[in-house]
Amino acid sequence: AVFYSFMAGVGMDLSAEDSTNKGSIDLSLTVENRVYVFEFKVVEQSGEGTAMDQLKSMDYAQKYQTSKTAVTLIGVEISSEQRNVVSMSIERTSAP
Repeated sequence: AVFYSFMAGVGMDLSAEDSTNKGSIDLSLTVENRVYVFEFKVVEQSGEGTAMDQLKSMDYAQKYQTSKTAVTLIGVEISSEQRNVVSMSIERTSAP
């Protein structure tokens, strides 16, 4: 919620709970011909590495893949105990 509020506050083109045919993307951010697809997970509930795993297994990038759009997957893992981001994975799936 904090990340969304900040990005929306600076005028970014965001879509929260962005629906696909396989589920819901936590957050999509569009900047010109680039789309950043975010998945947020709490490690104490889901385990480590699950944010990127979900992005890939659900093929969330498919919704935005075109010959003119670069899609980047970003898995963010947060610890409720540490109250901080503990891991972030970034992977570009396509480029124009």
